[in-house]
This record gives sequence, structure tokens and C-alpha cells, in this order.
Amino acid sequence: MIKDNDVISDNIIGAIMRADFHACVMPSDPTPDREERLSAVRKHISIRQSLAYKAKRLVAERAADAVTLLTQKDTRIIGIERLSDIRGGAFLTLNHFSPIDSTLARKLVHRIGGGKINIVIKDTNLFMNGGLGFLMKYARTIPVIDDPRYLAGTLAPMISDMIERGEYVLVYPESEMWLNYRKPRPAMPGVYHWASRFGAPIIPLFAAIADLGDAKRPDMAYRLYVGEPIYPDMTVSKRERAARMQEADYSFKISAYESAYQRRFTPQYHDGDIAGGVIYDPYITELFETM
Repeated sequence: MIKDNDVISDNIIGAIMRADFHACVMPSDPTPDREERLSAVRKHISIRQSLAYKAKRLVAERAADAVTLLTQKDTRIIGIERLSDIRGGAFLTLNHFSPIDSTLARKLVHRIGGGKINIVIKDTNLFMNGGLGFLMKYARTIPVIDDPRYLAGTLAPMISDMIERGEYVLVYPESEMWLNYRKPRPAMPGVYHWASRFGAPIIPLFAAIADLGDAKRPDMAYRLYVGEPIYPDMTVSKRERAARMQEADYSFKISAYESAYQRRFTPQYHDGDIAGGVIYDPYITELFETM
């Protein structure tokens, strides 16, 4: 259960005013030091092939599927027909606004024929407790830490193998979660370099959020927008094709935002940009009901 919603909203607004769109805004996030984080990541990688880990992974995946059915049963997916030729081996990118927003991507993968979905997570998520902490450790998660040896020697080959096996890899290019924030944020470049290097497509996703209930007892409804797969242009350099994919992904997310909310995108903060937060926006709820 996430608390301190008013503090989180204030942190989001402050980060927007500083144009710091990758800021950590969650006051309750774990704060281990670098050595503790490196140790946790190394331990996580070292046990991935153990029988105990695989048993827990099976439990975690079934739990994640159950949460998906419970939380996303009424979620509409718009543009799913664009994925008729996709058979796995792709990256999914999604705006990051909830601890369980991966269930949207999971529902999409189920709808297009199933397959394994791996989720790139921040290293500090390994320190979470409870049910969410269990999922963060075992639901096919891949921790990222800013360590060159790990990134090049462990993470990149692991992701390459997943793509070659026809699996999906969900990445949050915005990096940090901004609770219930409606707008797309500029992306970090990592996933686009992976897609460029491995010759894999990006499936751009954008989730729109509507308020149900009221500001005192908020609930959420979602619409998931699916863009045309973005394929790397192998006729240009790796750096150039990664930059083009990054630009195309962000452009789609802005277009999806404008389509979902029927308003022009601007990066500045406006009342109603945070669902279920400071300002309740019944207009968006009514808009969803007409879609």
C-alpha cells in the first residue's frame, strides 16, 4: 500500500518545475548504499538457475497473472491489431505510473498469443518487502544497476538471449515511477541501444488513466494504446538507429496521450495531470466512458 500521496504529488510537481523528469519522487523507496545494491543484484543473478528460484518464479508468475485478471479485466487495448505479425522477440516500452502497471503489458502479451515477459527493474526494487517484493524478486525480473561490468558482461547477454528465444522484455524508459502521473516523460536511451544492437523491434505502449469514485476514495480505470512496432533501420549506425527509435517511441506516446485525453500535450504541470491526486478530474472519467 502506497502512502504519502500528497507528498508524492508535491515531489512530482517540484520535479516538473525543475525539468527533472527522471527524479525519484517516492519517499518510501528503499535507500541501500551502492555496495548493498551490487551485492543484491549479484545474488539475484547467481540464483536464477537454481531449482528454488525456478519454483518461486512459477508461483510469482501465477500470482502476477491473477493480479492481471483482477486489476485489468475491464481495460481496453486500442491498436492491438498492429501486432498481428509479432511473434515475440521484442521490447515493450510503457509509461511508469504504478507498482503494478506491468499487468497492462502482461494482459497485452496474453491477448496476442502469450509468451514469456521479462521486466527490467531498478536494483532497489530487490529490497522491497511483502507480496510486491516477492514479485519484484521472482516474476521474471531483471535488475539494472549503474555498473559497467554488470551492464556489458551480464545484463546485455542475458537480454540478448531472451530476445533470441522469442521472449518479451518490458522496459520503463522513464526509469522512475511517478505515481498516477498521466503524461509521458522523456525516455532514457538504454532500451533503444539494446534494440539497435540486437536488431529487435520496440512495441510502444502508452497507458491512459481515468479516475473512478472521487478524490477521497479514488479508483482507476485504464486504456492501453499500442503503437506500430518500431524496427531498427539497419542501414544507419547503431547510434543513429537507436536515436530514431527513441524519438519515434516518445512521439507515439505523446500522440496517444493527446488521443486519450483530447488535449494538447505540454511538459508543464497542469491541474489534473495526477490521477486520484491533488485535483480530481471528472472530465477524463466522462471521456473514457464515451470511448
